[in-house]
Amino acid sequence: MIHDKISPGNTISRYCGRQTLSEETGYPTADAYKFSGTDRKHTPPSLSFNWLEYFKGKKRAEQIDEIRTILNKKMSRIGTQARLALLAVEEIHQGFKNSQENPNVDLQHLPVETPEWNDPSHCGLFWDIDQDEDVMAALLAQIPCNLVPAKKE
Repeated sequence: MIHDKISPGNTISRYCGRQTLSEETGYPTADAYKFSGTDRKHTPPSLSFNWLEYFKGKKRAEQIDEIRTILNKKMSRIGTQARLALLAVEEIHQGFKNSQENPNVDLQHLPVETPEWNDPSHCGLFWDIDQDEDVMAALLAQIPCNLVPAKKE
């Protein structure tokens, strides 16, 4: 359902281009979690992710392939070094709750349909309007994640 909250026990992914990955660790930097032009189009703005469990009944590898297929239609080019950061929703809530800022966050299912492509697994991360985007991005970069290639091999 549209605008359903995405609860703990679920996993979301964020596309991370090479330039947003740390040269030292290979993991996403805060830059990977900053608003893109598309993110700012939502009212209120939300940080875009994809919800893996939207693809019910599929194994994790199949869910990831579904997201790769969507990205291939959505983006003009996916670099060979780009990654999908897979984050547990529970880890996001726990990481924010344990932070000094303790922002109020909400993850909602927000499917996208355009004439060019559809993204039925799209979801948005919303937070308190008074929270600074840079602070939020830095907090997200501290959340443990698993990385998989964004490009289908």
